[in-house]
Amino acid sequence: MHRIIYTFLLCVSFFPTRAQYSITASIGVGTADAGAKDAGFLSGISITNYRSLTGGITFLQDISRSIKIGGALSFQQYIVKSEGGGGKGLFNGGDRIELDENDAYLFLGPVLDIRIFKFLYLDVGPSVGILLKGNERYGVGDPPAFSATDGAQRTTFQIGIALKEPIRITDRWKIILSEGYNFMPGILSTTQAYNNGEIKSNFATIQIGVMRRYPKQQKAAKK
Repeated sequence: MHRIIYTFLLCVSFFPTRAQYSITASIGVGTADAGAKDAGFLSGISITNYRSLTGGITFLQDISRSIKIGGALSFQQYIVKSEGGGGKGLFNGGDRIELDENDAYLFLGPVLDIRIFKFLYLDVGPSVGILLKGNERYGVGDPPAFSATDGAQRTTFQIGIALKEPIRITDRWKIILSEGYNFMPGILSTTQAYNNGEIKSNFATIQIGVMRRYPKQQKAAKK
């Protein structure tokens, strides 16, 4: 985790300091949008997604009046419960199973910020996630007898988009409302105990943040 934060700060330091830039800290609510990656033996299960705390820090550097670039460090927690079974050919011939996921990731990646209207911005960017905590268990039977499993991916990749609505407080401070959705092309975890079925999950967020804007530095006048 310390290496990720150090890498983020190192990337930020490469931007020129004489142009305007901003730093935003956000917090909010997120929810996984999980489903089985493949049909077949996972097609008969029911998947429930739960809300969780999410947040992050974003650095943006002005390129023009409408475009900014920078980087973002964010936290996402996937809380998913899968249930199913009792059918022929499903879960080793009819076993009932419950799979509980509670996986937390720290994501780091670049951000492109585009102003669409005066009070509406679009953020787009890929990011790589590192597993902070993987807490999974599966249970078989009714009621299920639980055991621990370790199918969460150590690293993952996503592409995020977000709409942002700034509310001006002062010349340098703004409140930022944002709604985002992150697409995960790969998988979140595998059900190792049952034929290595794969679960994938996108992630949706609603956040509120505080932005501090730093004005362009003026060159000292020559004497």
